[in-house]
Amino acid sequence: MKRYPRDVAHSLAFLVAISKRESDLSGFELNNGYVKYVEYVEDSYDCKGIDLDVDPGIVKSTSTKMWNYLTGNKVEFDDKEKELLRKLGIDNG
Repeated sequence: MKRYPRDVAHSLAFLVAISKRESDLSGFELNNGYVKYVEYVEDSYDCKGIDLDVDPGIVKSTSTKMWNYLTGNKVEFDDKEKELLRKLGIDNG
Protein backbone atom coordinates (compact mmCIF):
# COMPACT_ATOMS: atom_id res chain seq x y z
CA MET A 1 0.00 0.00 0.00
CA LYS A 2 1.37 3.40 -0.99
CA ARG A 3 1.77 5.89 1.84
CA TYR A 4 1.65 9.61 1.18
CA PRO A 5 2.41 12.53 3.49
CA ARG A 6 -0.81 13.99 4.91
CA ASP A 7 -0.75 17.14 2.72
CA VAL A 8 -0.28 15.04 -0.41
CA ALA A 9 -3.07 12.62 0.62
CA HIS A 10 -5.46 15.53 1.18
CA SER A 11 -4.53 17.07 -2.19
CA LEU A 12 -4.98 13.73 -3.90
CA ALA A 13 -8.38 13.26 -2.23
CA PHE A 14 -9.45 16.61 -3.72
CA LEU A 15 -8.34 15.59 -7.20
CA VAL A 16 -10.04 12.20 -6.88
CA ALA A 17 -13.28 13.90 -5.79
CA ILE A 18 -13.12 15.99 -8.96
CA SER A 19 -12.39 12.93 -11.09
CA LYS A 20 -15.47 11.24 -9.60
CA ARG A 21 -17.52 14.30 -10.61
CA GLU A 22 -18.39 15.14 -6.99
CA SER A 23 -20.54 18.25 -6.95
CA ASP A 24 -20.06 19.06 -3.26
CA LEU A 25 -16.47 20.06 -2.58
CA SER A 26 -17.35 22.05 0.54
CA GLY A 27 -15.27 19.71 2.71
CA PHE A 28 -12.09 21.03 1.12
CA GLU A 29 -10.22 24.30 1.58
CA LEU A 30 -7.09 25.89 0.19
CA ASN A 31 -4.29 25.67 2.76
CA ASN A 32 -0.68 26.87 2.37
CA GLY A 33 0.27 25.25 -0.93
CA TYR A 34 -2.17 22.34 -0.94
CA VAL A 35 -5.88 21.59 -0.68
CA LYS A 36 -6.95 20.22 2.69
CA TYR A 37 -9.90 17.94 3.36
CA VAL A 38 -11.30 19.58 6.50
CA GLU A 39 -14.04 17.00 7.08
CA TYR A 40 -11.43 14.26 7.37
CA VAL A 41 -11.76 13.13 10.97
CA GLU A 42 -9.60 10.03 10.92
CA ASP A 43 -5.87 10.63 11.33
CA SER A 44 -4.60 8.51 8.48
CA TYR A 45 -2.62 9.05 5.35
CA ASP A 46 -3.01 5.70 3.68
CA CYS A 47 -4.42 6.00 0.19
CA LYS A 48 -5.98 2.64 -0.55
CA GLY A 49 -6.09 1.79 -4.21
CA ILE A 50 -4.18 4.82 -5.47
CA ASP A 51 -0.60 4.20 -6.46
CA LEU A 52 0.69 6.99 -8.66
CA ASP A 53 4.33 7.42 -9.54
CA VAL A 54 4.12 11.20 -9.21
CA ASP A 55 6.25 13.65 -7.28
CA PRO A 56 4.34 14.84 -4.17
CA GLY A 57 5.00 18.45 -5.18
CA ILE A 58 3.15 17.85 -8.46
CA VAL A 59 0.11 16.51 -6.58
CA LYS A 60 0.02 19.57 -4.32
CA SER A 61 0.60 22.11 -7.11
CA THR A 62 -2.02 20.45 -9.30
CA SER A 63 -4.62 20.47 -6.52
CA THR A 64 -3.88 24.12 -5.73
CA LYS A 65 -4.16 25.13 -9.38
CA MET A 66 -7.36 23.09 -9.79
CA TRP A 67 -8.84 24.84 -6.73
CA ASN A 68 -8.01 28.20 -8.27
CA TYR A 69 -9.39 27.09 -11.65
CA LEU A 70 -12.67 25.95 -10.09
CA THR A 71 -13.03 29.27 -8.27
CA GLY A 72 -12.79 31.17 -11.56
CA ASN A 73 -9.13 32.10 -11.68
CA LYS A 74 -6.99 31.66 -14.77
CA VAL A 75 -4.30 29.01 -14.29
CA GLU A 76 -1.85 27.17 -16.48
CA PHE A 77 -1.01 23.55 -15.80
CA ASP A 78 2.47 22.39 -16.75
CA ASP A 79 3.01 19.11 -18.61
CA LYS A 80 3.48 17.02 -15.45
CA GLU A 81 0.32 18.46 -13.91
CA LYS A 82 -1.62 17.79 -17.11
CA GLU A 83 -0.37 14.20 -17.09
CA LEU A 84 -1.58 13.71 -13.50
CA LEU A 85 -4.99 15.13 -14.40
CA ARG A 86 -5.15 12.80 -17.40
CA LYS A 87 -4.25 9.77 -15.24
CA LEU A 88 -7.07 10.69 -12.87
CA GLY A 89 -9.54 11.22 -15.72
CA ILE A 90 -9.93 14.95 -15.11
CA ASP A 91 -10.59 17.11 -18.16
CA ASN A 92 -8.60 20.31 -17.75
CA GLY A 93 -9.86 21.97 -20.88
